[in-house]
Amino acid sequence: MSSRARVLLVEDDVVRGKAAVAVLEAAGYAVDTVEAAGVTYDVVLRGVAKPVERHGLLAMVAALESSAGAALDVETVERLHVLGRDVQADRFVAELVEQFVVDTGVRLVAMRDAVNVVDLDAVGRLAHALRGAAGQLGGRRLVAACVTLEDAVEAGAADEVGSALAVVEREYGILQLALAAEVEGRE
Repeated sequence: MSSRARVLLVEDDVVRGKAAVAVLEAAGYAVDTVEAAGVTYDVVLRGVAKPVERHGLLAMVAALESSAGAALDVETVERLHVLGRDVQADRFVAELVEQFVVDTGVRLVAMRDAVNVVDLDAVGRLAHALRGAAGQLGGRRLVAACVTLEDAVEAGAADEVGSALAVVEREYGILQLALAAEVEGRE
């Protein structure tokens, strides 16, 4: 039997989940995800919404309030590369980016469908999830665009939601290119 503390990680976003597992394992914890339920755990983490750092379990990073500046926070990406080296995963960041691209494609289609039927609750939930995943990878401007979309949803401004979603889609395209260049430059 292992003497490491056991942690059950409950996270609905694959990108945030993979990053959190890597951080916790590097810190010496035995980590299971919710699929391994039925085991007794010493700690349960739920909804890891902030970007992670190399040291410490979860770093609370300042909110990204402005869409000004670079689309990609290279310091966040560098921390993920360092984390990948710490857990001896050569393709750690590349795998996170690949998962992010797949998940975001699905989320954007679902958001567009929700906008078309004026389902603001669905748009808000999807924008919130996308904001968390984008923040995990250092997507500053996409995070800001998601916040704007969430604000429009919260205000019930259905007429602004479509244009806010168009900005989210544009910023995602820019971030996708920046992430691809970052990963390609490291391989």
